[in-house]
Amino acid sequence: MYKRKRSSTWYRRVKRETEQFVFDQIPITTPDGLAYIESLIAEKTSFNLLLTDFSRLGAANYKELIRRIMRQLMTDSVAKLYSVHGHKGKTSFSKTTCFRAVIGAVQIHNRNVTSKDVELVMGQWLAKASERLKKTSLEETNRNGNDLE
Repeated sequence: MYKRKRSSTWYRRVKRETEQFVFDQIPITTPDGLAYIESLIAEKTSFNLLLTDFSRLGAANYKELIRRIMRQLMTDSVAKLYSVHGHKGKTSFSKTTCFRAVIGAVQIHNRNVTSKDVELVMGQWLAKASERLKKTSLEETNRNGNDLE
């Protein structure tokens, strides 16, 4: 079977289209959306593209980078359904490929950060999703109340 060279125009075009397609699907707005992203990044090329894109977000420190990646990856309404290890009846995020992508991206950005460091910050971000939703809802209510006056 003929195998195309990676340097070919065809490969670059497919890579660009794949990258764009993956990024069109985020932020994830439904649990089914996460499953769909998981199926897309099961392919190594797509996974590496996601990893590279996340690592390029940049931040002053690794904690801020994790929060920025997670904010770009999923909405708070989806995040409230997950915890890192699946406690309190939530779904385990650590079993997903996206979890590995976040860890990999942070470690590309800062090689001294351990997986456990990333896991702790990610756990805090997931745990506070409900708080962020309530705050957003309250702000919208206040904004709408001020518009009526």
